[in-house]
Amino acid sequence: MKEGPSSPVKQFNKTVGDLIGSLASYNLYKKKQFKINWPSSGRVHLLGLGKSACADLEDFLKYSQEKSSSAFELGELFVFTQEGYLNKNTNQLTKHHWSGDHPVPSERNLQNSRELLAQLAALPSQDSLLVFLSGGTSALLELPKVGHSLEEIQQLNRKLLSSEVDIYQMNRQRAELSQLKNGGLLEYFKGNWIATIISSDLPGDDPTWVGSSPTIKQGALDNPEVFTLRSYRDLIEQLKLFFPRYEVFEQPHRGSSAELITLFKENLDKYKNIIVVGEANVATTGAGRGGRCSHFVASMAAELLQRGNLPDFQLAAVATDGVDGYSGSAGAFASSQQLACDLKGLRASLAQFNSGEDLNDRGLTLRKAATGINL
Repeated sequence: MKEGPSSPVKQFNKTVGDLIGSLASYNLYKKKQFKINWPSSGRVHLLGLGKSACADLEDFLKYSQEKSSSAFELGELFVFTQEGYLNKNTNQLTKHHWSGDHPVPSERNLQNSRELLAQLAALPSQDSLLVFLSGGTSALLELPKVGHSLEEIQQLNRKLLSSEVDIYQMNRQRAELSQLKNGGLLEYFKGNWIATIISSDLPGDDPTWVGSSPTIKQGALDNPEVFTLRSYRDLIEQLKLFFPRYEVFEQPHRGSSAELITLFKENLDKYKNIIVVGEANVATTGAGRGGRCSHFVASMAAELLQRGNLPDFQLAAVATDGVDGYSGSAGAFASSQQLACDLKGLRASLAQFNSGEDLNDRGLTLRKAATGINL
């Protein structure tokens, strides 16, 4: 299906783009004005980790430099982000930058982690570190614990990613095999002071498990300061602002795709326009590319087609970081007018977990565009 000049999908894509712009790091620094207790001596080095590392670090520099007086002496800049997410500005700002593989850690990720840790360990003891932490760090920053191997970690990640385990349980299990998760990074930086600014897309907005918590020890009473730059809650509020005609549903962090379908079926007679935020947990067995959001929309479409008498509705499922797994899109969008499709074919694509490709052929996917801000 060719997308028309004023199609619902095209208009939805445009509005999502405007929404993402409202959540830019620079705008949020100005809005939130964090009260950071800067150290009185030594330099402050900046470390960006994860998908939004470049945006969060660069915009912090811009925001700080626009103030009449700086509250700290700037040190070195370090960035470790996902392959394809390192932008030109960051490349020019610092020579200390690395890219890695996602969502499964690789030997390259381990080597880059070792190089980064060596540089952090060499910093003077009177210096401090401000960490910008975002999603994707779990795969990027990795060193196996003694007695465990990269192969074990890769096997665990593939198993978790194809299961219905929620992100909190997933990161807890990852931490059991890793030196750097659950506060592990703190062992490698022996400086004067450390704090973390987090960009979180976790449902429930518990920022402590973002990136498997490298700078926060779960249950410890003396953890470094933590500030939340953007959150799942911020995204929900902006969706309601930019899509006032839509009912916005929050994905329960332990909600499976089947549970969400039940939730939507119960509300279809009540609401015409519905947005689900997040990626429902899906246990995969087929060889297709997914992803979770397109799988949900395709599953919901199959349920509605089976009814025979379709209500007038629009349904969108959007990945919170702009990338819906391996599907090649950011999610999917469907309206009742666009669902005149073959139910048998739709069920076949669902059985192979290939809904992304199927819906793309029907013109019902949202343009893939990594947001760069982890939302």
